[in-house]
Amino acid sequence: MRPFEIAFLLFEALLLAALSFRAARGPHGLRVLVLLVPALLAGSQVWVEGYRWQMIPGYVLAGGLLLLAVVSFAGSLPVPRSAVWPGWMLLAGAFTAGIAFPMFHLPKPAGPYSVGTEIRHLVDHGRMETLGGSAHRPREIMIQIWYPAKVSPGGRPVRYVPDRRLIRAFIDSHLTSIATHSFLNAPADPSAAPFPVVIFSPSWQGQRFQNSFQVEELASHGFVVVGIDHTYSTAVTLFPDGRIARAPNVPFEDVSSQQAFERSIQYDEKLMRVRVQDIRFVVDELQRKQRYPDGLVEHLDLRRLGVLGFSFGGGAAAQTCWEDKRFLAGVNMGGTMFGEVAEQGVSQPFLFLDEGGEIPAEDLHSTNEATRRYAEFEMRDVVQERRSLDAHGGYRVRIRGAGHHNFTDYALFSPIRRITDAGDIDPLRCMKIINAYTLAFFDKYLKQKKEPLLEGPSPYPEAQFEHAPPPEPLAAGEAPAASFDRGPKTPNRQGTNSGDAVRRPGT
Repeated sequence: MRPFEIAFLLFEALLLAALSFRAARGPHGLRVLVLLVPALLAGSQVWVEGYRWQMIPGYVLAGGLLLLAVVSFAGSLPVPRSAVWPGWMLLAGAFTAGIAFPMFHLPKPAGPYSVGTEIRHLVDHGRMETLGGSAHRPREIMIQIWYPAKVSPGGRPVRYVPDRRLIRAFIDSHLTSIATHSFLNAPADPSAAPFPVVIFSPSWQGQRFQNSFQVEELASHGFVVVGIDHTYSTAVTLFPDGRIARAPNVPFEDVSSQQAFERSIQYDEKLMRVRVQDIRFVVDELQRKQRYPDGLVEHLDLRRLGVLGFSFGGGAAAQTCWEDKRFLAGVNMGGTMFGEVAEQGVSQPFLFLDEGGEIPAEDLHSTNEATRRYAEFEMRDVVQERRSLDAHGGYRVRIRGAGHHNFTDYALFSPIRRITDAGDIDPLRCMKIINAYTLAFFDKYLKQKKEPLLEGPSPYPEAQFEHAPPPEPLAAGEAPAASFDRGPKTPNRQGTNSGDAVRRPGT
């Protein structure tokens, strides 16, 4: 909680304690001025630190104490002791909400460069919108770019959610007050140029800034990262003219029946194709803009191109690599693969970052069709990932104790893991591991640096590291190895048997 929040809530607690002990004689003995202080502190807190919904019970209590001051000044009847209890309940509510949904701090980027950020509107006149809105409009997307920057002294970093209209739900409204480490429209630092470029695709209905901990770290080490709001796939997309596009409320996996499940897979496939087209269009547009003076864009090295995605965006990263060989390397964080890459794998250097949960064997054999269908779908992820590593090589890092949303900033939103879908691992510790492997991977394949971290074993006890080298070419007349067993009991590269449980990669 922030200093002014703590101050005014503690002062309210002291006043409630005083009223509790003196209520039998009423509030007449208390100074009216003292009862005004909580309202003054609440107003100062809003002015200096900014309003957030978690403090609403405290604001209501401050208003009640202000009313009590007026009643005391008028010399009205004493307040009974029982009337103080609602005040304690309001105070407890403010403290509880403030702790459950804190004003978190993103980890400070460890690289040598400050971080700038730009927000741009792109229009693809070669495609018509197919996911929503008017079918007669061209496809439009919003992007945010993070890059090494020169920051003037006294500059203020941009807010995590830069516009209230981008808020997905009331419970997230305080995110407009969270500070990042990026400075809006700061000039690029030419000493770091030319910059390798990494495109970021967020999760199912995720937003471009949901992995700020990761994109800021990459930018501080000399990369440019471009995050995409995939219109009608991202929860909320805000255009410069004020138009808002919202994603339909469609579940990622509808396992209620086999027919519903097949429909959801078909929709997922359609959405994935659009995402990949968005990613490729962004690169095309950046290449086009390099023909003209455009500040930051002229410093990009689009010959050194990578792609990064989380969850559904991780699947988009994999399929993008399959479709477009301009991308030299890619990272999939806990994502399901769709399209050709699901069967054929990724031929470019590729890193799979996975959570540490398991798929229970009993779920795979459950008599509940929805449970079994969901487990089989997740098992499909395991098989696809294994097939890609066996066919083309690559890397896999599984982080013990990590839940699905440990791969995003969302793990910081609350210490209550049931709310965030984070695992038992400390969120900042998990972010450190994710950043270390992501940076090492792109340093190796986009900057041609030697990276001991990718040679293993992992220096992080929580990380299970695997490097699968590309298979040797077959000699003339040599038969290919037996195909990968798709059953649940799958030996891994370390030779241990997964037996009754298989890792749960998420979606």
